[in-house]
Amino acid sequence: MEPKEWHHTSPSGQTFLISTSRSLLTPDFINTVFATKDMYWATPFSVSTVNQMLDNSLTLGIYLLPTSTSSTTSPSPSDSPSSLTPPSSPQPIGLARLITDTVTYAYLTDVYIDPAYRGTGLGKRVVACSKELVEQMEGLRWMVLFTGSEEAEKLYKRELGMQVLGKTEKKDGKGGLTVMGVKREGLRGVDS
Repeated sequence: MEPKEWHHTSPSGQTFLISTSRSLLTPDFINTVFATKDMYWATPFSVSTVNQMLDNSLTLGIYLLPTSTSSTTSPSPSDSPSSLTPPSSPQPIGLARLITDTVTYAYLTDVYIDPAYRGTGLGKRVVACSKELVEQMEGLRWMVLFTGSEEAEKLYKRELGMQVLGKTEKKDGKGGLTVMGVKREGLRGVDS
């Protein structure tokens, strides 16, 4: 599949790139993200393992684009992979991965946006980009995902037409995953 790109401008005027280009994402960034508490299900891997993972999935990288002024960058929490300095080249701030055969099945996973850039519409936008990619799959049977967030569950229902397929019980107030999925016809019935 040829690399695709989309642009997004936040209400504050920051410009972002969402791209499937494999050359823009680095194993260091992926491991930094996998080490955050937001990605509790993931752990950092060796560089060769990260490269293998990226080579065998369709990954959407989310990047802050350079700006002409420094007044549009947001402060970053201390556990955030971003920096306060405006980038001189696209700065990775998030990702979403589709594990797919590119024909019949897509599993959306590892959706992450740097906390400093949440609330800018990027979550909705990267989900719409994922939907666009999956809709191009001629033999699509299912798009599926797991989520542990009620907020994300609502987003996936609204933006992808996902239905709950199953839930695991929370234990001691922790855990609890929702399995969601949508067939091709359900995906096409949703306007992004």
